[in-house]
Amino acid sequence: MSALPCAQVPIRGFKEGSKVVALASGGFAEYVAVPWTHVLVLPEGANTRQGAVSLFQGSTALTFVKEAYPIKKADWILVHAAAGGVGLLLLASQFGATVIGTTSSQAKADIAKKAGATHIINYTESSVSDEVLKLTNGRGVEAIFDGVGASTWEGNFSSIRRKGTIVSFGNASGVVPPFSVLKLGPKNVKVCRPVVNNYVTEAAEFHEYATELFDLIKSGKIACAVHAEYPFTTEGMRQTHVDITGRGTSGKLVVKVA
Repeated sequence: MSALPCAQVPIRGFKEGSKVVALASGGFAEYVAVPWTHVLVLPEGANTRQGAVSLFQGSTALTFVKEAYPIKKADWILVHAAAGGVGLLLLASQFGATVIGTTSSQAKADIAKKAGATHIINYTESSVSDEVLKLTNGRGVEAIFDGVGASTWEGNFSSIRRKGTIVSFGNASGVVPPFSVLKLGPKNVKVCRPVVNNYVTEAAEFHEYATELFDLIKSGKIACAVHAEYPFTTEGMRQTHVDITGRGTSGKLVVKVA
C-alpha cells in the first residue's frame, strides 16, 4: 500500500507498505486508487490471497443474510446455483437455517453439502419447486437467494411461502423479465434487488462488515474456496476466461499480480 497525503491515513491506522484489502474495480490492474473509506488493513493472520477471494463475495453474502433478508434460526432457505454461492450457504447454516441448494451436477452438490446445504436438488433432473414443496411439507421456504435470474424466476413464486422474501441478485441465465406487482399479492411476497455497495456506502458500514467477515474467517466458521491461481500474463488471463466460460469451476479464480 502507498498513500497520497490525507489526514485520514494516520488516524485510521494506515501505513505505507501495509497489507490491505479494498472494495474496488479494476481486477486486472497492477495498481488501483481507492478512497480510505473502503480500505481495511488485513488483520493479523490473514493474507492477501484470503483478502482477494473473500472480501467482495463475503461482504455480499454477509450483508444479504443480515439486511436483504435477516435469516433466523429454523428458517428454510433456498439458494440457487449453490456451488457458486458458498458464502451464502455457510452463513445461512451458521445462523441456524435449513438450507436447500440447487446444483447441476454431483460434483457441485458435494461442494454445496460441504458448505452447509442440508438438502440438494439437481435442477437438471427434478422440478425445483416440486422438490422444495415436498421437503417443506407444502409450505415453501421463508427466503430465496437467486443469482440465476430469468430461468429460475417463475419457479420462485411456487417455492416461496406466504410472507416470504425473494432476494434477486444476479442474471446468470438472463435478466429477470418485467412482472406485475399483482404477482406478489397471492402470498404477500416481498422482492428485493440488493447491491452490496449500497449496504457499505459509509466508512462505518464497510468497516463493520469487513471486520465481522474476517473475524468469521479467523474463527474457521467460513472460508472462501479457491478454484485455481493464475499468473498475470496474456496466457494466464486467457485461461481464466476459458475456465469461467467453460462452467467447470467452483470457487474463486485468483490472478497473482505480484
